[in-house]
Amino acid sequence: MLGIGTPRIGLMNIGTEEGKGNDLAREAHQCLSQSNLRERYVGNVEGRGLYQGEADVLICEGFVGNVVLKVSEGMAAMMLQMLSKEVLECLDSERHLAAHTFQNLGKQFAYSEVGGAPLLGIDGICLICHGSSDRRAIASALNGAMLLKDSRINAHIIEELAAGQGVASA
Repeated sequence: MLGIGTPRIGLMNIGTEEGKGNDLAREAHQCLSQSNLRERYVGNVEGRGLYQGEADVLICEGFVGNVVLKVSEGMAAMMLQMLSKEVLECLDSERHLAAHTFQNLGKQFAYSEVGGAPLLGIDGICLICHGSSDRRAIASALNGAMLLKDSRINAHIIEELAAGQGVASA
C-alpha cells in the first residue's frame, strides 16, 4: 500500500537488547525472531528509533501505540509552532511566504490529513480515528479506507500468510 516491497519490521520496546521489556515484549520478540518474518525483523526498536528509519513497520500493543502517536503529534505541533515563531520574527519582509511554507509543512504532520490507522487482523476494512477527529480527518480516513480496499490489503495479507511469509504457527 505504501510502495515498500519488503518492509523492515521492528518491535517497539524500552531497549534494543534481546532481554528488554516486559513479559509481553520479550515473548513477542522471541516469536518474531523465530517466525517466517525473521528475515524482515530488525529486532527491538526504542522510541528514538521511530523517527530514525530503523523500521518501516513498528509492532506494539495498543496502549503504547496510542501514547506514541499522541506524543508524536504533540511534539510535531510544538516544534512547528516554535520554529515558525522564530523564523517569522526574523523575516519581516518575507513573512507571508514563510507563513505559507509553515502551513504547508504543518499539513504533512497533521493527523487530519491521514485520518486514521488501519486495524489489521479483521475480515474487513477498519480505520481507527482520534476521538477528536474533525470533518477533514473523517474524510481523510474514508479516503484511506478506499485505498485499503482498492489495494486488496486483506487478500494480500491472506496470500502472504498462506505462502509462508507470515508468523509460523505454534
